Amino acid sequence: MVTAEKAVRTKAFADMRDWIDWLEARGELRRVKAQVDWDLELGAIARTVQAMEGPALLFENIKDYKKTRGRRLFLGGLASYPRVAAMLGLPMDTSFGDMIKHCRRAFREQVRPMLVSTGSVKENIITGKDIDLYQFPVPRWHQLDGGRYIDTFAGVVTKDPETGEVNVGMYRGMIVGKDRIAKLMVPSQHWGRHFLKYKEMGKPMP
Repeated sequence: MVTAEKAVRTKAFADMRDWIDWLEARGELRRVKAQVDWDLELGAIARTVQAMEGPALLFENIKDYKKTRGRRLFLGGLASYPRVAAMLGLPMDTSFGDMIKHCRRAFREQVRPMLVSTGSVKENIITGKDIDLYQFPVPRWHQLDGGRYIDTFAGVVTKDPETGEVNVGMYRGMIVGKDRIAKLMVPSQHWGRHFLKYKEMGKPMP
């Protein structure tokens, strides 16, 4: 585990590959080359390593996923305070309290988003009948899970149709079909309140 103060980056990471390379160069990542089953085994390994405050993991040999669109799975990139600090551009030995102060300052100094017509996120677009979530090695994480949870740390963006308020929330989603993800929508949560307003208007929620 790297904890030296100098193990810090002053600029933002360009993308996930940049983050993975940075972690690996500092001994904060392990590549898992042995075959691992996406059904329970992968999740068990991840929980064990995280409980030991071990490195981030990049699974490169997942059962049933040798010739699919997605073949590797990265996790644990933010599973320790030192790695969270590095992601924020702080020294890896920054205290939890100082990380909170940093985030509060950043939230007060918000940067207005800039709308663009294209970007890296649109390099690979799949639509219609070509959509197949099972092309990606989504694990069944826990024995009592109802299925395979694909977005356990994704930001869901919704907008209040009356006030224009935008909300970003994290809601766990389970694959229920090749092109469908099911989530628990609680009416008291922001997106639940947004949805009820769209429902009353007779419109689908974007």
